[in-house]
Amino acid sequence: MALAARTARVVTLLAAVSAVLVALVLPATYYLVARANLDARLQTIALYDAAAAEQYINSRTDQWMLETSRLQFIVEELIRRHPDTAIAILDQQGRTIIDHPLALAPPVKTFVAPIHDFGVEVGTLVLSYSVDQIRIKTIILAVGGILLGFLIFVPLRLVPLRALQRESRLRLEAERETAAKSAYLENILRSSADMGIVATNLDFSIEYFNETSEKILGYKALEVTGRSALDFRDQEGIDQSRMDWVVNIIRVEGSHTFEFKRRSGEETRLIAARVSGIWDPEGDLIGYVLLTRDITDVRTAEAALVHKTSALERSNADLQQFAYVASHDLREPLRMVSSYLALLQRRFGLDLTEETHEYINFAVDGATRMNDLIESLVQYSRVETHAQPLAPTKATAALSEAMENLHLTITETGATVSFDDLPAVLGDPVQIMRVFQNLISNALKYRQPDRKLEIHVSATTNDDLAQFTIRDNGLGIEPKYFDRIFAIFQRLHPREDYEGTGIGLPICKRIVERHGGRIWVESEPGVGSAFHFTLPTS
Repeated sequence: MALAARTARVVTLLAAVSAVLVALVLPATYYLVARANLDARLQTIALYDAAAAEQYINSRTDQWMLETSRLQFIVEELIRRHPDTAIAILDQQGRTIIDHPLALAPPVKTFVAPIHDFGVEVGTLVLSYSVDQIRIKTIILAVGGILLGFLIFVPLRLVPLRALQRESRLRLEAERETAAKSAYLENILRSSADMGIVATNLDFSIEYFNETSEKILGYKALEVTGRSALDFRDQEGIDQSRMDWVVNIIRVEGSHTFEFKRRSGEETRLIAARVSGIWDPEGDLIGYVLLTRDITDVRTAEAALVHKTSALERSNADLQQFAYVASHDLREPLRMVSSYLALLQRRFGLDLTEETHEYINFAVDGATRMNDLIESLVQYSRVETHAQPLAPTKATAALSEAMENLHLTITETGATVSFDDLPAVLGDPVQIMRVFQNLISNALKYRQPDRKLEIHVSATTNDDLAQFTIRDNGLGIEPKYFDRIFAIFQRLHPREDYEGTGIGLPICKRIVERHGGRIWVESEPGVGSAFHFTLPTS
């Protein structure tokens, strides 16, 4: 702003000087030069015109002074060349022979030039010129100069004025913006939900204490503002040596982070703090700012999360151990039971009654179903324990592999399976194939006996997710069972009507959720079902 003001003053001075030079100096110079050159100019004119008259007279043979008509030509020529000059020709006795008078305003300058005839003076040429014409022209020139100077001065004056106005406007806008930002920042500082802010000068005198600091540190802003932070040192268990050490750290590293505990009623709160230096534009330390946050709840949540993570890790380890035990140790007794029952039937089959045979068949069937349940549990646990890393996967290829595995069943049921062009996803190729296979297998199993089964697979993409839909015209599901079918070992139909353990859909749900997606069903009994699931595309 100061630079602009100085520039404006310089430009204004230059404009004024330029206007004065144009309005006064130029007309005055013209007047002086015109007056100085007037005598020489008129004298030159007179001599020139007298010489012209002599040349004319010398070319004549008669007495020129007695024939005034002969001189009329000279006078007319002089009038043509000097319309603002009075002209007269006198004879030797001073009598006017030819006269062209003009009403000349005083003062008047007169010049006389002799006219010779072969060296003998025979007359006089008189020229009169009004000096007032120079003055009038000077005045006209002065008025024009003033107008011209005004035209020069005004734009030059307006340039710095406009610059000052523009700078003043910009400064005003900047001040308003700064004030708005200051108010906005003040509101942020005062209403900061979880950050306490305390500012002090170099002597640790508290200059700012926001509302959150009141909640965290337990003091009111009115009671601490203006007081030294050293007054509260002992209450918070901070000794002088520690404060000196912190100050040195700030001077070297700029800030220091630490934690401390504070009693609040019957409980102890854990406070995280960061103290930093405040520097001016020249780089001098002028104060300190303390940022505090109550992290008691955060640390409690972290501890709970660590506990739950440990429990989950133990659970996963137990599940892996169970899968191992189920696949080896539990199956062995079942195989032994089934083997000995079959041996009894072969060895004593003829001696056993029909009722005994039925009991043995029940036992074998139970052992078989128990083996199937164990196998299903093993498959369910391996969704996590035997999973592959997620990688870009072509969903169409996974679907094609699933259809190849179900080729015989599709052919036997006469079903039609169609699909659109499916997008690539980020997933485990084997598990994605397993989802397609389980859902299509369910559609093949729960079909309408009186109509041809039609299955269609489609997909849509939205942001970073792809949504797949497997739609059929099978039996359909009542809405009240939509959640139940995804629970492990839950069946909606008797085992005698449809075989299976009820593990297919739970495995699909576990796989989809492992990929960060979700699975759900839309269905109408007697019309068909549509199973939807989402997978990430990136």
